[in-house]
Amino acid sequence: MYPSPKCFSENGYPLMFDKKMLLREIQYKDLERLLHLYNQLHEEDEPQHINAGVMEMWQRILDTKNHHIIVAEANNTLIAACSLTVVPNLTRGVRPYAVLENMIVDKEYRRRGYAVAVLEYTIQLAQSENCYKIMLTTRHTNEASQALYTKMGFQGDARKSFVMTLPPGK
Repeated sequence: MYPSPKCFSENGYPLMFDKKMLLREIQYKDLERLLHLYNQLHEEDEPQHINAGVMEMWQRILDTKNHHIIVAEANNTLIAACSLTVVPNLTRGVRPYAVLENMIVDKEYRRRGYAVAVLEYTIQLAQSENCYKIMLTTRHTNEASQALYTKMGFQGDARKSFVMTLPPGK
């Protein structure tokens, strides 16, 4: 068991960012609300609804100890989310690295600091897992997210990223 990030109290409970928002890891009951957020992430895709395939993948995600979905919640609403996958590694002093994906803030709550709070929590989680780096990608046209990531300490010119979109399998 790795030490808890600073976002957790000594007894392991998530700390409040402010009196209106709670930062925490996703729970089983959150699927429908998470899909609502994810439907805003890739608006060109068909909206995702709960079905057997989604439920199977949801259980796989929840069962994977190195895969974390961090959420910001207020008034029983998921406001923001991102996923962090910690990848075991034999280089860099046998330190893992992390991949951050699916960062989203609900359209109604953007530019209010929720992304910063979720990212700070996620960075602390990666540090608590002894990761030597966090990698992420964002659309090259999304200047707002690029500015946010730069502000948070990510280096947009440290590496060149390549993406290959694969067709659906099976």
